[in-house]
Parts: sequence; structure tokens; C-alpha cells
Amino acid sequence: MTYKFCRHGNNIRAYVDGDRHNLAWADFDLDGNMVSVCEESFIMHWDHSDDKMLSDKIKSFAPAPFDCPVYIRFNRLPKSGKSKNFATGNLENGVSVYEAQYDLISGEYKICGSGLAGALIAYTIKNAPIYFVTGREAGRGSDGEPVLENVKVLAKAKRENDGYVVME
Repeated sequence: MTYKFCRHGNNIRAYVDGDRHNLAWADFDLDGNMVSVCEESFIMHWDHSDDKMLSDKIKSFAPAPFDCPVYIRFNRLPKSGKSKNFATGNLENGVSVYEAQYDLISGEYKICGSGLAGALIAYTIKNAPIYFVTGREAGRGSDGEPVLENVKVLAKAKRENDGYVVME
């Protein structure tokens, strides 16, 4: 039997590949301990024979490289500590960034939350440098994106698959 994995809240859900109704599943915490399992249904049920293998697989997922809130910044940090809204010319209350969430399964940070998709596309086309940053949220920018104060670059990032990873 083959399995697929996805995030399910703070847990990892293992489910049977090919079960189009996802009736056979089990949730594991990040340490590989089973926390819940589907109840037996008349169509499919969870076969516990692979529990140890699934637990070991989940334990092998790479932990996040940073233990602080992480954001993705396209382009270098502005010297003034404030990003410019290119539509109005006004300065934001901090540095514009995109929220990022670590995907334990893929080992990538993925952009989440609000922000201007057009800017993301423009920076990608321009091949702008990408950084993982952290800092204190100072509010929201004019496009709904977080703006940070006291920004610190954690690492350079690169695009990979559906997300971003630390550039080595």
C-alpha cells in the first residue's frame, strides 16, 4: 500500500494513495506518534500494519531551519528601513515582506497570507535576490502585506518546486 502525506492542523495526516474519498487516514504528531485515526467505515478502514513505517517516515521529515517567525523578502533591504509604495510614492511603516510558513513535508517555506501577487511576479521576472528575514511586525502595508521593523536577514533564499529553500 502506498501513502501520501499532508499537513492537518499541527499534525501530519497519512492517507492511502488512491482512496479518492480519503476515508483511510491517520494523524501523527511531528514526533511520529499517532494521535487519531479514522473510524472504520463500510468502504475502507485504516490498516495498522504500516503504523511503524509511517511513524519513521514522519520522524525523517526535515525540521524548519529557523525557530523564529520567518518572512520572505524580495530585493535588498531599504537603507531607510522603510519600503516605498510604488503606486503612491509614500513610505510604508517598515519593510514590506511576504508571510511564510514552513512545509515540513516538502522542506520548503511557502508564501501565505496577503500581499500583492503582481509584485511577486515582477520581482521573479527581474530575478531579484530573495531573502528569509525576521523582525517585529509594525503593521500592514498598503497592499495588505506585513511590514517589519528591526529586520534581520536570516539567509539568502532560492525558489524550488512550490516554495523557497535556503540557498547554500
